[in-house]
Amino acid sequence: MSGLRINFHKSEVMVLGTTDQEKQSIANMLNCKLGSFPFTYLGLPIGDKTITAVDWGPLTLRVGRRADPWMGKFMSSVARLPLVNACLSNLPLHAMGVYLLGGGIHLQLRRHWARFFWEANGLRRKYHWVRWEALCKPKSLGGIGIIDTRLMNKCLMTKWIWKLYAGEQGLWADILRNKYLRSKDLLVDSHRPGSQFWNSIQKVKSAFSQGAKHQVRNGESTRFWVDWWQGQGPLKDHYPTLFDIATDPHVTVSGCCSAEGWHIDKG
Repeated sequence: MSGLRINFHKSEVMVLGTTDQEKQSIANMLNCKLGSFPFTYLGLPIGDKTITAVDWGPLTLRVGRRADPWMGKFMSSVARLPLVNACLSNLPLHAMGVYLLGGGIHLQLRRHWARFFWEANGLRRKYHWVRWEALCKPKSLGGIGIIDTRLMNKCLMTKWIWKLYAGEQGLWADILRNKYLRSKDLLVDSHRPGSQFWNSIQKVKSAFSQGAKHQVRNGESTRFWVDWWQGQGPLKDHYPTLFDIATDPHVTVSGCCSAEGWHIDKG
């Protein structure tokens, strides 16, 4: 035995689907406090409902508190840039790898970073001379390479899709495959909503499909026009006119391609 013991003073029990009296009775039986949603676990808010911007408030405040001690240190912009990328941008990475954060949360994070980058060498408010989106561009495109949290958030979430297609094993993968996928293809079929983690994956799967190249086997799960399975991209991007014809419900394509071209019947 390891000798570890449960600290009941730090433990809470969450009870759902019963009366308040029964909840308290279960908590007393387990010698734990009766907790409530949402609560924080490993720095992430956990709730029985959709996590709102208010629940993410501690994350944005943490970024602001980390930048405050550096204010007024009269650092140059060259010195502030590594602090923004290496320290401030890393604080929300864990959260962005599990949830697709809302636009309001990204805006609050950006405000803390922009305030530090433009105003850190003094105590008074200063103008922000360049749009933040321009600063987030790579240096080769005229920016300075500040991490764009919106893009980083999407990249971290699409990584879960890649892990599913790569056949990675684990409890999280078993839950998603058995509860939501059930032998269905993630990119082909539409799926019912579920946890916020699963809904976040659903929102970024279109971005994943744009850069994922498919290897055709039996062709059952390959979308002819939309998936990238040959050439330099999806066929719909190279042949937009044919794609419009093929997906038009009022147009029926019959026969095959001959010297006269496609035989098209309009309904």
